[in-house]
Amino acid sequence: MHNNTSYWNLGEGAALINNLLSKYGVSKTTAALSILCIVGSLLISAAIWQLAGLPNLHFLLIVAFLCPTFIAPPVILSLCRLTENLQNSQNEVLQVNTALQKSEREKIKIYKAMIQSTHHILNNFLHQMTIFKLTAEDTPGFDHKVLSLYEHIIADATKQIAALSNITDIDEKSIRASIAPQAKPDQNTE
Repeated sequence: MHNNTSYWNLGEGAALINNLLSKYGVSKTTAALSILCIVGSLLISAAIWQLAGLPNLHFLLIVAFLCPTFIAPPVILSLCRLTENLQNSQNEVLQVNTALQKSEREKIKIYKAMIQSTHHILNNFLHQMTIFKLTAEDTPGFDHKVLSLYEHIIADATKQIAALSNITDIDEKSIRASIAPQAKPDQNTE
């Protein structure tokens, strides 16, 4: 059975160590695995003694007991600590990623709120500028080129506000591209 918080995907051995560490901690896991190594070494040595017909079983069992007794615990302890550190690092990475995603969502919310507020202010301004346009249209002798330029400026500002409001990739390049100046109208035509 695999634990959802596995440290790496190396198969059943890694899953066993992960589960033992999660349930019992480093010390108990080290002790349990060391005892398993010692028992395994004794069983393997006894089997070799039986198959090979060696004369001195006591010496063989002493060596089979002492070697894993001194070697297994430090190796297993190092492995458990490494695994535990890996788990902690993985958890830290997950926390940082979660914080970054939350920060990015907050930035997007702030950007959208700022754009909506700016959009509202600029639309109010553009609507209020209509008064100047109406006054200019009613003023005898007012240059129609200026009114035409005014219409173009208002249309361009409206288009830029809409483009800025519709950005999907919120980054500096997209923002600058959305409001990049378009070709200017020919001011020599009426």
